[in-house]
Amino acid sequence: MQADLADYIDVLTPWLSTDLVSDAYLSRIRQIGRRLPALSFGCFECWLGQDQMRVDLNLAITGKVNEHLVIIDWLAATPDADDDGYQSTLDKIRSICGLWRDSQFILHPHIKVLWLVYDITDPVCREPAPWLYIHFRRNRLSDDVLVRPELVLQTVALLNDQYPRERFRPFFESIGPAVQICSIGAPTSRDKQALRVYLMMHSFSDLLQLLIDHHWPGNVAGFKQVMSPYADRSDFFGLSLDITPELQPRIGIECWFAEDRAQEKLADFTQQLVADDLCSTQKRDALLSWNGQFDVQLNPGQWSWHDPATDILLQNPQPTAVRRMAQYVKLTYQPGKPLLAKGYLYFDRSARRSD
Repeated sequence: MQADLADYIDVLTPWLSTDLVSDAYLSRIRQIGRRLPALSFGCFECWLGQDQMRVDLNLAITGKVNEHLVIIDWLAATPDADDDGYQSTLDKIRSICGLWRDSQFILHPHIKVLWLVYDITDPVCREPAPWLYIHFRRNRLSDDVLVRPELVLQTVALLNDQYPRERFRPFFESIGPAVQICSIGAPTSRDKQALRVYLMMHSFSDLLQLLIDHHWPGNVAGFKQVMSPYADRSDFFGLSLDITPELQPRIGIECWFAEDRAQEKLADFTQQLVADDLCSTQKRDALLSWNGQFDVQLNPGQWSWHDPATDILLQNPQPTAVRRMAQYVKLTYQPGKPLLAKGYLYFDRSARRSD
């Protein structure tokens, strides 16, 4: 019998600190997991403030292991949802994955991951419907500043054909080659006409310049001052913003660290968060202890995919390597409000044990 995602969450539970994921949130996440196959990759998105217990759930449908094919079969065997909004999202997932599996589809070589983002504002309220976020595969065309606006706009239509996508064209055409367009999404809980865009850049000065060039409605000098202790501790940056096509005031800044010193730099970065009362000591310790790997003995047939190297579904229990990764911190900035810090507990597994 194939496992669902809740079974995967159970495997991860012993490693989860209640300082970051409370029992109430874990219960809600398991309920969400019962609706999905055991997808291989995802994360718990944890608010780090002392009194901020919220946890969101981000789940990946990953192309490299054909999970877009798995999800089509799973949804075909799943009864329709009672909630119209939830069912509408499931229909959109089915539609996107149905196109994605066609090797002739124009976006087939460009979609790397379809993310399902569950914003869980309250763990005891109605189960939220996910919104969708498409992460691009980096290749020659995705780096071509003349071609990529058209690829992005094709993806906008895939997410929501009601979007006035031509209004977004000037924004994407103005993004310089030093900035990578990583992802776009349709956050349904926000402005219906807003598009979520995620950009990656190598320097904080590049990030500031982009805000200036696109007339961000905030005080850039004030933002720079608030971010200074964190920008100095980071090696490169992700910028998450909503556009309508004008930039909206609230932005998210992912602070990333060089791989060879990531844990050391994450420790230093989060110590600064604690000093600034943006993170509790307990949550910092829990975030830092998440990194690691363990093996679990399970039948690969229970998972959402089989060994892609052999294309053979193994029948006997095999050691499956599960990686736990805390790689960056996201700071959310909104003019007139204090910074908000979030940590991301990623989990990923391999069909075969990595030695």
